[in-house]
Amino acid sequence: MKIAVSHPKLHIEGSLTEQETKFLEILEEDKEGIETLKYFREKHGIPKDGFNLDKKPNYYEDVDSKLVLGVSRYWEHLKLKYHLPDYWASTATNLFLFDIATPPDKTNKPPLEIRETESQLTIVVREALSKREFDKAIRKQNIGELLFKLPKTPAIGIEKLGFRKKLLKMKRSGKNSIDIAIKAEEETGNTKWVAEMVDSYNKRFEECIDNLQSKQWKKFLSSSK
Repeated sequence: MKIAVSHPKLHIEGSLTEQETKFLEILEEDKEGIETLKYFREKHGIPKDGFNLDKKPNYYEDVDSKLVLGVSRYWEHLKLKYHLPDYWASTATNLFLFDIATPPDKTNKPPLEIRETESQLTIVVREALSKREFDKAIRKQNIGELLFKLPKTPAIGIEKLGFRKKLLKMKRSGKNSIDIAIKAEEETGNTKWVAEMVDSYNKRFEECIDNLQSKQWKKFLSSSK
């Protein structure tokens, strides 16, 4: 049996790869598979050589109700016998109905797919891949960028954690901020702690004076009415 790979009335994107073409040659020589194909066609009211696309559509409208079941059974047969990836279903459909083997439709079912949610990444692999093929497919998915978006426990070094505990203990024991800042300088060697703390106090003091002046001014205005 010679399997056609195209027809003017079938919209076909891409072309068969060398490996896919060789597989079709296996199907052409598979006598048992040819008989199985004819059997399923006959059982579901389809011409033994498939529908002729050169004829008008009403040529096969009367068997529409049988098409889905026939296609499904033939696809399951091929899938189990040859251990085919899911994206070969489109090829099996056209082969069953029209005796034409179009290229597998990998649009919605690529060999490797990464599904992303807010909390996890799932890698879906639909066919056997060598390590090299797997690595190449992963790189195309920009997995590094996707991994960066996932939730992550904040990384706090053991030394920093111990230091923060000391400062928290001082705060809870009633030490003022200046004392804590001095301790921080001693622990870290960073001389900015006290300067920043004093600067913060100065700003808060200025804000406090401004607030008091504003309140006194408002009080003066209200009493002079």
